[in-house]
Amino acid sequence: MIRSNRKPLFLAGVCLLVLLLGMTTASAMTQLTLPSGMTEVEEEAFADVSTLESVVVPETVTAICSKAFANCELTYVTVYNSVSYIADDAFDGNDGMIACVNAGSYAYTWFLNKGYSIMPLDVYATLSGMTCEIPTWSVVSSAWPGGSQGILYDISTGKSFKIKRWAGGNHADIETLTTEDTQVFASIYGVSDANDMYEDYSAASGYWEPRACLLITTDGHLYACSLQGVPHNYPSGDTTPNNGMNGQLCLWFTDSWGHSNTSTVTNTVKKHRAAVTAAYTWWKDNFQ
Repeated sequence: MIRSNRKPLFLAGVCLLVLLLGMTTASAMTQLTLPSGMTEVEEEAFADVSTLESVVVPETVTAICSKAFANCELTYVTVYNSVSYIADDAFDGNDGMIACVNAGSYAYTWFLNKGYSIMPLDVYATLSGMTCEIPTWSVVSSAWPGGSQGILYDISTGKSFKIKRWAGGNHADIETLTTEDTQVFASIYGVSDANDMYEDYSAASGYWEPRACLLITTDGHLYACSLQGVPHNYPSGDTTPNNGMNGQLCLWFTDSWGHSNTSTVTNTVKKHRAAVTAAYTWWKDNFQ
């Protein structure tokens, strides 16, 4: 699809901002929901509005044109399935932006190929309506016992997958639910087969490094946590058949310990606890 080089009239742009936000200057704008009925976000429509933090593009829009949101320093953009064209430079200068989109959509593929973090729209809606907790392990273990399920959201990649807790004395021993969930998990670590990571604790791979995550439980809790993503303990720790992964993963919470160490604060323990704090801080900065 070829788009023209026309720019929106300055006066029209200012009127739109005033209409939407009740503000007299574009510089004061931080959150923007474009009006339903728009079909195209024109070239440079909101370029260089550096205070703009989040944008919701309505479901009527089909095209986002050149530099429409360039250099805005956006934190979030929400784009629906209706969009079938995004100019290559539409979001230039928005490093660190998270795209809230539906999997399988044109926008999902576009933002993924551009290297932006992705957050499924349903996950974004869920996180927006929840309060993150940093509970002790004993609280989590009681509220989320063996057999319980949830969604694990990896903060650095914006990817999420379904999990089940099966055991764990000092932390949660978890498994992915389906082969699709395992594929998402593996992609977080940059591998195509999760079993290639089995018991690989080498410094070179870095698979064992704690990852800041959020656990969304089926009963409505949101817990800050830390993932240790090396599959291990097969076959004893494999209770979910046909999920494409041998063994289990470990999910740590604010005062969790390893399988055998329950008293010495090692570097691993420190890293997991720092990751839990980072997960909570990320939620607080973005949703509170």
